[in-house]
Amino acid sequence: MLLKRLGLQENRLQPIPQVVSGRPLVRLMTDGTLDTTFGSGGRVKTDFFYGNSLNDMKLDASGKIVAIGMVQKQTTVKVGKQTTTTYYSDIGLVRYLATNGSLDPSFGSGGKVSTNISTYATGDEYNRYDSASAMAVYATTGSPWDGKIVVVGTTKTDAGSGTTGNSSLLLRYDSSGNLDPSFGQAGVIVGRVTTGPEALYDVAIQTDGKIIASGRFRNADSSFTTFVERHDDNGNIDPTFGTNGVAIVATNGLALSPSMALQPNGSIVVTFSASNGVDNDVVLARLTSAGALDPSLGGTGLVIVSRVGNEYANDVALQGDEKFLVAGGLGPQGGPSDSFIARFNSDGSPDPGFGNGGFAVQSSSNTAGYDQFNALAIQPGGEIVAVGSVGVPTQAGNWQNDFSIVRLQGDPASLLATVAAPAPIEQSLTRAQARPVIAQALANWKARGANTSVLGHIDLAIADLGGNRLGEESGSTITLDDNAAGWGWNVGRGRGSRAGQMDVRSALVHEVGHLLGHDHDEGGVMVGALAPGERRLPDGRALADQPTALAPTSLRPAIAALRSRARSLRVAAHG
Repeated sequence: MLLKRLGLQENRLQPIPQVVSGRPLVRLMTDGTLDTTFGSGGRVKTDFFYGNSLNDMKLDASGKIVAIGMVQKQTTVKVGKQTTTTYYSDIGLVRYLATNGSLDPSFGSGGKVSTNISTYATGDEYNRYDSASAMAVYATTGSPWDGKIVVVGTTKTDAGSGTTGNSSLLLRYDSSGNLDPSFGQAGVIVGRVTTGPEALYDVAIQTDGKIIASGRFRNADSSFTTFVERHDDNGNIDPTFGTNGVAIVATNGLALSPSMALQPNGSIVVTFSASNGVDNDVVLARLTSAGALDPSLGGTGLVIVSRVGNEYANDVALQGDEKFLVAGGLGPQGGPSDSFIARFNSDGSPDPGFGNGGFAVQSSSNTAGYDQFNALAIQPGGEIVAVGSVGVPTQAGNWQNDFSIVRLQGDPASLLATVAAPAPIEQSLTRAQARPVIAQALANWKARGANTSVLGHIDLAIADLGGNRLGEESGSTITLDDNAAGWGWNVGRGRGSRAGQMDVRSALVHEVGHLLGHDHDEGGVMVGALAPGERRLPDGRALADQPTALAPTSLRPAIAALRSRARSLRVAAHG
């Protein structure tokens, strides 16, 4: 089975494997065992028309599981003794309940939605083809888009005017599974950047509701061009992005399923594979929020990574220190491949502190097999989870792909400053100043009912953590940044007595929470970011509902916007 996508639920891993028969959903516990409360023995198989292929999944705000892909159908025509069966495909969506994996009856028809976009009509099913590659779910509670689902992919259309092959496809559904009439043409946008075949492979939603999609189109010489496009919340192309809404990333190569991730400052990290004329390399690219190549990555906005021959990049994920992870496969030209995860610094250089020279390579015991990672996720504690496939020999002497999932130890989860300091100060916190505040933090947790006696002695360290990191914990040690990421520490007792500084008590309460076993959360003291002047305590005296109240006036809009993305702030760095 080939594992395509991965989602994280509380204390569980939610991968989507693609298998030859049935394409089930699988849910694992954090120790890697099947979650027997989900479906049948940890697996859910959904019969969807003739067959189905699930290509992506997301968890909505209520924790329900939404999966999308391609639904195969068939028509059979009998003329005399001759029977002809033609297969075609539509867009498919399925929504499952988070509790046990059963289909959600409030979505579509019994939990399923099938959508035909292709303009080839009945009688020409051979040419009828629709497929969904990726999806995103609006998570801004209370917004006009709350719960809506954006899907990208490709459709085969009889477009005429010299166009050939498939067109890119962008759709939006409401939370009930109906196409959204306020988006594009009755919920659908069929696009063409050029006259050649094209498709969209990944999609993300900005905090302002604008939609970013990445894809590729084929050039006249059969090479491919990678592009990123931006639409407003109604589906209109955004003329302020790139050239007429489209940014060209690279003009030659395979551009196999380009993946992307949005950085908190609006920049877009894109990764894909490209041919160098002999084999394939990994390409990293970064665009500014305006759609221009960002020269702070590699000097040109593009970095080409070549190691052993063929390298393929399948997914990208962001860490909180401005570093990013890429997953894929690598191996000699024409030979077997191994799975890899690579970590890169913000400038695109490999991180020598990760794996071997920036690459962590996972090789199966079957050295002749083809292994690869297809998706990445970062858990609240910083652990890195990757999923994919591993080649396994069969008794008949052939090869098959089996499910593969690994978890790597990551860096400690860090408490981050919501925004960078405008003018870093030189004040340095001392252990003598911070040590008494640990006792206050323990008292706050004890007042909430936590058993703090299990912690024993807590060591305290002061160091330059770099970037916008304020603090982190490892084992029984809490480390605070020496100058609060340039803001300086408020060590006074008065809440907000220094509105432009970081509150050391809130930081220590947060890190003690980690020692007690709490992961980053979307509310309260365990949110992974702290604003200047903000105090958050676990006993009800926090300003969690007023996170910007004590921040400098000029920073309040930015902090409010970032705070609305509390979950992503754990892995966000802001410059």
